[in-house]
Amino acid sequence: MHSSLFERLKAWLAGDIGADYGIAQLQAAAGVASFSSQPPAVHFNPLGGVHGGYTATLFDAALGLAVYSQACAEEVYVTASLQVNYLRPIGLAALPLRTEARVQQREGRHVAVQATLHDAQGLLCANASGVFTCLLHTASGATQSVGLPAR
Repeated sequence: MHSSLFERLKAWLAGDIGADYGIAQLQAAAGVASFSSQPPAVHFNPLGGVHGGYTATLFDAALGLAVYSQACAEEVYVTASLQVNYLRPIGLAALPLRTEARVQQREGRHVAVQATLHDAQGLLCANASGVFTCLLHTASGATQSVGLPAR
């Protein structure tokens, strides 16, 4: 069952932040998420490579989308930890990129997730792991206690 937050997250990624980060071809199923991206020039560092923060943002978005793709309507998750391993530089020749995330384990309030980022040639450029923590799980679905705006 997809939560309304899952739908909001998908819309957010398909909207302004998706445009800011060049995200396209967004796909999600139970516990899995993926998208392609073409970083705009603002995300390149002075050496001509993609800034590491861009890569980390892609991972956070993909991991979160994978978590929310299997969340119940009452569950609100936040990133508790994010570990990114940069394996090779990403330059213009590597574009477009493909980010894929998959839920690995759910234990209590915590969900462990892993993701990969491949370049246009299919080479692994970076990988990430994260833990998302459920801050709220109520029958009413109230979210005001964690500061999420109502939409």
